[in-house]
Amino acid sequence: MIFPSTAVSGNLINPDLAGDKHSLDRTKLKCLLIFLCFISNISSGLAQDDQEHHSGSKLNSRIIHFAGCDWYVRGGFGGPGPNYWSDSDESVWLDDDGRLHLRIRYEGARWYCAEVYTTKYTTYGEHRFLIEGDPELFDKNVVLGLFTYANDEAEIDIEFSRWGNANYQQIGSFTVQPYTIANNSKQFAIGEDLVESTHYF
Repeated sequence: MIFPSTAVSGNLINPDLAGDKHSLDRTKLKCLLIFLCFISNISSGLAQDDQEHHSGSKLNSRIIHFAGCDWYVRGGFGGPGPNYWSDSDESVWLDDDGRLHLRIRYEGARWYCAEVYTTKYTTYGEHRFLIEGDPELFDKNVVLGLFTYANDEAEIDIEFSRWGNANYQQIGSFTVQPYTIANNSKQFAIGEDLVESTHYF
């Protein structure tokens, strides 16, 4: 099993903005997402139900309540990757302390990744994530993403991955999309034996 689970918790630091209808209408705000996946599809075979990111009925089959928000648990096939996604409680669950666990798991000759995303748009404010576990232990093909998303050019990312290179050291990155614009992405090393860490934007 490739780093079978990680516990992630986060909260919106400025909840007062959640009720500001005018700011929601004015700003094309984004949903908040957390995923644990592969950099590319390593499952055998091709899916017939290939979907674009966050399209299709399979995406809304399960909802969890975490960190004061309702979150869809994603299922089906699609990007990033593309990958297969599981909405099973064996892939995404909350423990007794309210921490969110995401697991990449192997079932029926296929790898399944995990993603949750908020049912409502997020708002202006600080988005803070506490990670329990050491991303240095990830397989070289695994990505943990913590981000806001509207489309591929309206996105803020915190990601941890070796991007397929086992020797890559700066596995952390902060990115404002599109990443091709100068200074829109910053990579950093996180050190060894990390028990927990906090990341925010």
